[in-house]
Amino acid sequence: MAMSDFFRAFPKLAESELRNFTIGPGSGSDLPAGRYGFLEAYCDEKGCDCRRVVIAVFCEEAQDFVAHINLGFDSEDQMAGPFLDPLDPQGPHAEELLAFFTDMINRDPAYLARLQRHYMQFKERIEGQRYAGRPFEEPGRVKRIAAAEPPMLSFAGGSDLSFAQNPNRRDVKIGRNDPCLCGSGKKYKHCCLGKPQAARVSAAADPETRS
Repeated sequence: MAMSDFFRAFPKLAESELRNFTIGPGSGSDLPAGRYGFLEAYCDEKGCDCRRVVIAVFCEEAQDFVAHINLGFDSEDQMAGPFLDPLDPQGPHAEELLAFFTDMINRDPAYLARLQRHYMQFKERIEGQRYAGRPFEEPGRVKRIAAAEPPMLSFAGGSDLSFAQNPNRRDVKIGRNDPCLCGSGKKYKHCCLGKPQAARVSAAADPETRS
């Protein structure tokens, strides 16, 4: 499942509907002052209907991505989340941003509905036909709760990476020179490190597309 930047597929729509917020100095928030943008990425695999989005939180002051949040639209899915994506870099305030995002989709069903609509538009672009998946559950009907740890992730190669599903697990840590968890045989730094962040950096850095 490869995730691609919504900006690349729909630059004008993505710019006009980008969700962002500003934390002012002395606001009392645990987050550093600055402007944060929530960039969306969706699966570009033809024939896949995974029904999820990865949100890359970009901080203008830091000029970097400071969190990557994975959300499944079907709340009953064991991988629904939202949760911090274990295959993407996370900044020191990623947990606070996850809590902020979770509260936002619970308080603002229209934003969640927008993400669902963007997913359908993106999949229609990939498939070249009208979205044929089942209807999404009504935004706001189910309160979403952020996962303390990532759930089990399944890879195209058939291997599973189990996190919170195993209560007796040991913490999984991977170094830059360790074999990548996706099973490609490459070192982590040459494979999944920075993905899908790398695909989104150019769009976020482009002044014509960055909000």
